[in-house]
Amino acid sequence: MISPTRLDYYGALTSTPTVSVTLSLPNRSLLSVSFEIELVVVIVVVVVVVVVVVVHVVVVIVVVVVVHVVVVVVVVIVVAVVVAAVVVSVVVVVVVVVVVVVVVVVVAVVVVVAVVVVVYM
Repeated sequence: MISPTRLDYYGALTSTPTVSVTLSLPNRSLLSVSFEIELVVVIVVVVVVVVVVVVHVVVVIVVVVVVHVVVVVVVVIVVAVVVAAVVVSVVVVVVVVVVVVVVVVVVAVVVVVAVVVVVYM
């Protein structure tokens, strides 16, 4: 409610207007207030449960993704090591075969030259 004001001789307000607000609550029973409190508690519990479930799902997804990435990296490293070992083994075998062939050819040439020298001398 706004209180009335008066003007003095100079036209100024003699008092400042004031506003008073009256808040009237409906007459509610204790049972309805209790029900509202229980409803708020239920809503809070449901929100907390949903947040906890969502956080757990996100954590599980992150852990699964991280574990899969680690497994893939380990598998790639193991495959790279195995491929490198196979390549090294193949190179070693090729080198050994080439050396053996060269030695056999050199020995054969030496034997043939020796036989030719002995026969013609």
